[in-house]
Amino acid sequence: MQAFVDRPSGTVAVASASTEDVPAEERLRYWQAHTAAELISVRCSVYAPDGLMARQRNFELGGLRLAEIAGNEHVVERTEPLLRRHPKNAVFACLLLEGETFFFQSGRCMPMRAGDLIVYGTGTPYLYGVSRPMRQVQVDIAPELLPRLSAPIHVNGSLRAGRLL
Repeated sequence: MQAFVDRPSGTVAVASASTEDVPAEERLRYWQAHTAAELISVRCSVYAPDGLMARQRNFELGGLRLAEIAGNEHVVERTEPLLRRHPKNAVFACLLLEGETFFFQSGRCMPMRAGDLIVYGTGTPYLYGVSRPMRQVQVDIAPELLPRLSAPIHVNGSLRAGRLL
């Protein structure tokens, strides 16, 4: 995986984590705990033979929280039981910088490639799958800043309008 970019000026790193030095059998639990503390409570599964290899850096930008995440093949689930036990009313906007993923929510499955953006509410169960090593930027937006989302919005980065957005 590539190293993280330098911290942008004017931001403050509030947390970072990497599974690199964590024993393979403890990586999922470690990653899920860090993600729950910094972003949202999720359940992860890994399909890579070497286990989960992932890194995350979190930044506070006034009212926005930003996370840079990189990882190998894995799946992230936000299930109905997690929604009830650990509610979080937010909107996530994820820009995929490298790799290929898919996102499933509200009966829609959207394959994503580098340059694509997905915007979705965290109050509905979802599945986010990483099919090969990826890197993304995720913005955690307070829901009052955006209209209510009834379904995820996928912006195709290969189209001119998507690149402009």
